[in-house]
Amino acid sequence: MVPVIEALETHDGISTTIWAPSAARPSDYPAEIPFLADHTATLLSVRGSTTIEWDGVAPRMAEVLARGLADEGWVETTSPIRRCRG
Repeated sequence: MVPVIEALETHDGISTTIWAPSAARPSDYPAEIPFLADHTATLLSVRGSTTIEWDGVAPRMAEVLARGLADEGWVETTSPIRRCRG
């Protein structure tokens, strides 16, 4: 895997929101994203792409969340895709 390094602060359309662990869904937490009580959540939006990260999620819970999001139409994009030219 080759890392892509880009100075994000030089581009429009980038925002980050962090929610501290909470027992209840914060009022500004997006309705389309699952809420995990008592976990820090970080939402990163970059030019139309959205990434959500929860701190301290057990592997099984992460698997269930990923499957549920995929069922709702979200697309996994963190896996590297190798492209060949011929």
